[in-house]
Amino acid sequence: MNRRRLGPIAALVTLAVLGGSGVAVAVWTASASVSATASSTSPATTVGLSGGLNTTYSFNGPKSGVAVRGALEITNTGGAPLTYALTNTLAAESSAALAKATDLTLWVAKAGVADPCNQPIPTTGTVKTTLAEVAPALPAGAQTLAAGAKVTVCVATSLPKSLPSSANEDLPGQKVTATFAVTGAVAGSSWTASATATSVTQTVYRLGPVRAIACNDNTALNLTVSWTAPASKPTGAQVSYRVYDVANPGVALGPQPTTATSLQLSPDTWSRNGTYRIAVEATESLHGTTSKVVETSITRELVWWAFFVPALSCA
Repeated sequence: MNRRRLGPIAALVTLAVLGGSGVAVAVWTASASVSATASSTSPATTVGLSGGLNTTYSFNGPKSGVAVRGALEITNTGGAPLTYALTNTLAAESSAALAKATDLTLWVAKAGVADPCNQPIPTTGTVKTTLAEVAPALPAGAQTLAAGAKVTVCVATSLPKSLPSSANEDLPGQKVTATFAVTGAVAGSSWTASATATSVTQTVYRLGPVRAIACNDNTALNLTVSWTAPASKPTGAQVSYRVYDVANPGVALGPQPTTATSLQLSPDTWSRNGTYRIAVEATESLHGTTSKVVETSITRELVWWAFFVPALSCA
């Protein structure tokens, strides 16, 4: 049987990633005479991500500084040796501040060890960067793979135990979604194969806002603002509240902070008639996070039935 040899070719690269499975197939580009069959050198690769990288950090709490782990399993499923590169793509809504603050460590899993990525992180052979890095270097043992070979790259991320105070204020409530992908190239050619792993999402805990804020008029010219505690209160944490005038946030209304879920206000709180926006924010003691504020409106006005003295009413 005569084997037909390939002559000079100039083909277009085509890459197909199969519906989230992490499997990719590539057709190569070349401008040279090739003396092998297509099937013998077709580059192809897969990558899969497993582990606990989807997480919520308890910033300034028990999880601060503790690394969460995952594993990238890279397999050369084609017929040619491949040289690998890693990329990291952040979703558009990701927090740049959180990505920069999150430490990223990569190393090759030790063979023959049970659950290798949950062992102590090696002191040598690791790649250390942050989750903001768009092209993290692969550890040396994962940079090239023979045809049919595979390697497990351990991935660890963590938030440091201490950060500047500005970061402490900015990070709670932030989210970052990262997607790792690998590209394997055939040395000395433009042939490549790529595969994408499933995305991971990491967030930093933040106390949720108060719920069901209400304003109730009293017959004594005052009124009461009340609310329900946040739904996401951490177990064992004490939640306190601050109530303030939105136009003058530095001045608290009533005794502050308070653990009560209501506050009575009198017309004497404001010197002029008008409509005011007041805000309620909550702080929890376990992680030190403060919720988003919830606002309501009240009105101070003179009422005729009390000989034109000031009174408060719910706007």
